[in-house]
Amino acid sequence: MLCICYNAADLLVNPTQFDNLPATIQEALVCGTPVVASNVGGVSDLVRHRENGYLARLDALQEFADGVLCLLSDHVLWRRLSDNARQAAIRGYHDESIAQSMVAIYEEETVRRDKILPA
Repeated sequence: MLCICYNAADLLVNPTQFDNLPATIQEALVCGTPVVASNVGGVSDLVRHRENGYLARLDALQEFADGVLCLLSDHVLWRRLSDNARQAAIRGYHDESIAQSMVAIYEEETVRRDKILPA
């Protein structure tokens, strides 16, 4: 049901003041719905300014308005961001991609631990 809503929407506007890795943004991007959001917390790990959405500074209402107007008035830009959102989500949220990222993190931490605590 959410997928239908995201696909029907032109944008997701998320003016959060604090968020880590919002599922609503992930869901929108998977559906190819560009996001206008606050540049706080982990939001910028998901939304890339003018690549798959628009990031506004926290409490910068005019930047939010500019982002919404920009994406709604420029269909070529909207289409590019929509396509980028979907493709990046497919690459980044795929089980294999996530597993590879987790392995890389564990390997980095093992190397770091071995440097700090030699055998």
